[in-house]
Amino acid sequence: LLWGGAKGSKILVTTRSNKVPSIMGTTRGITDYNLQELPYKDCLSLFMKYAFGERQKKHPNLIKIGEKIVEKCRGNPLAVRTLGSLLYGTTDEHYWEYVRDNDIWKLKQTANDILPALRLSYDQLSPHLRQCFAYCSIFPRDYEFTSIFFIQFWMAHGLLQSPNENEEPENIGMQYLKELLSRSFFKDVRTLPNASSFFARESKHAINKRI
Repeated sequence: LLWGGAKGSKILVTTRSNKVPSIMGTTRGITDYNLQELPYKDCLSLFMKYAFGERQKKHPNLIKIGEKIVEKCRGNPLAVRTLGSLLYGTTDEHYWEYVRDNDIWKLKQTANDILPALRLSYDQLSPHLRQCFAYCSIFPRDYEFTSIFFIQFWMAHGLLQSPNENEEPENIGMQYLKELLSRSFFKDVRTLPNASSFFARESKHAINKRI
């Protein structure tokens, strides 16, 4: 794997499974490092960035509700980012309280479980976006998509809907894709000459199993 690398090159492997380090041979002198939960202060800062942008001082009541939401994320930055993105642009206190007090937080979960946060974000998707997201589950984990492929895939299955009959399907598909990206259902977006590419998160498969 490192034949083309310079002397001293190293491989960095990240995983959420405890089995991977043993497979990689960490018991033979290879260092493994367990990431700890993100400190609450940093989680709150991350949440504020995605939920408010530059408008934090204008909504002190929402900030108080947001602090409780961040506590329930248990130091998981993806959960924090997902819910921050979900609440961005929304100033309805009742909606924020709905997210904070939702029964899904009462489900049994492990320390790093992000499914409650992702499920809350999924539940707020429109029906046609839920259907588009569900179709993603037929692809394997870590499959690299391109925006053009995804939009054409949705078009071929008749999943793109718009109240404006004159709107181009490609434009509708791009709107769908941007919405899913903003909800953190995909990751590692990079720009290509005529499109963008990205990967589906591992948690996408987990949440698709429950819907």
